[in-house]
Amino acid sequence: MLTKRQIEIIKELNDKNKLTAQNLASSLHVSTKTIRNDIHAINAMYPNSIEAMQASGFKLTNNEIFALIKKQNLIQIILISNFWY
Repeated sequence: MLTKRQIEIIKELNDKNKLTAQNLASSLHVSTKTIRNDIHAINAMYPNSIEAMQASGFKLTNNEIFALIKKQNLIQIILISNFWY
């Protein structure tokens, strides 16, 4: 299962064509090493989802992963709202 930060990385890469580790680290308030580790973990769960582009950053190469995350978030919202009723 993806962490909240990993989901945010995917969302940001979906919104922009490509981002550097520094851009992602700054917006998520973590180190560039944490970003690289998270991207490695994302690619381990969803192979080849994020491509490391030499000297220009990271690019989301699997747009289906973003749709999957949106679907999972919707399911979580439904489950949480059903819990309260």
